Amino acid sequence: MQLKNEEYLLDKQIQSLGVQKIDPNNISDIQMLENLMNSKTQNSSQMSAQSVPAPPNLANLANAYTLYRYQGTYNYQNTTYDYAYIRVIDNKGRNGLYLFNEFNAAPKNATQSSIQSILKYSFGYLFSGLLSKTPVGKVADYTIGAAISGMKGYNSSLITSTNQPFYRIYANATTEMTYYWIYNSNQWKFMGSGATFSFVRSDMIAFNYQGQPKQETSTQPAWSSSSGGVWYDYVENFHNFRHITNYEQINRIGSFVIKGYTTNFTFTPKFATYPSQL
Repeated sequence: MQLKNEEYLLDKQIQSLGVQKIDPNNISDIQMLENLMNSKTQNSSQMSAQSVPAPPNLANLANAYTLYRYQGTYNYQNTTYDYAYIRVIDNKGRNGLYLFNEFNAAPKNATQSSIQSILKYSFGYLFSGLLSKTPVGKVADYTIGAAISGMKGYNSSLITSTNQPFYRIYANATTEMTYYWIYNSNQWKFMGSGATFSFVRSDMIAFNYQGQPKQETSTQPAWSSSSGGVWYDYVENFHNFRHITNYEQINRIGSFVIKGYTTNFTFTPKFATYPSQL
């Protein structure tokens, strides 16, 4: 009941800012979405021609995701544009924008000398492949002791490992997509898309300690990253590049690397370029 009340208050607060929550049972809401989606577009983020899949059944899309719509006008260089954007939140159990992965960050059957090295090793992230904004203040490197405070109470020379995972990382992320349209040449045209993803990681160490089974776990603070800019960036870029046929601004997330002791793991949050891919 408390969660429902909080959701209701959040919806009212958002709507007071001029944002409309889409009701999947409201015919006019669904018709409005179909009018936006029925424009034929091409993926030109790399200025290459590529056919877009047919528009989805938007009634089903609104049933599967929470959709928020904002529509307004914007004047740029003496030209007034009507624009609209829709934010898609995966909070109804569809999980089309949710990703979970787990992997062994350290080898099995680690020797005593290897365990000593693993506990001192700097694990962390590599953001070179991340196309969205690099998280501000995020510590890129860490040791197991820094990530799992419970490990500080053990004598590392007494820790032994087996053929089961010694250090395992669990990582998951949800993505919120935003899609942008502009009214031009008497029709709604797809301008582009961007996203924000939230990421959280948990660590688990499992080992034998003087004949006793031990596990130490820790969940790290969540962090997020956004691609692209705000709505008026899309409008201004559309105006500046309107001479390019079917121009679109697709701001992808990309991926980042979680560093393991001997192997690395690439984590790629979900991203749906078009609503039809949800």
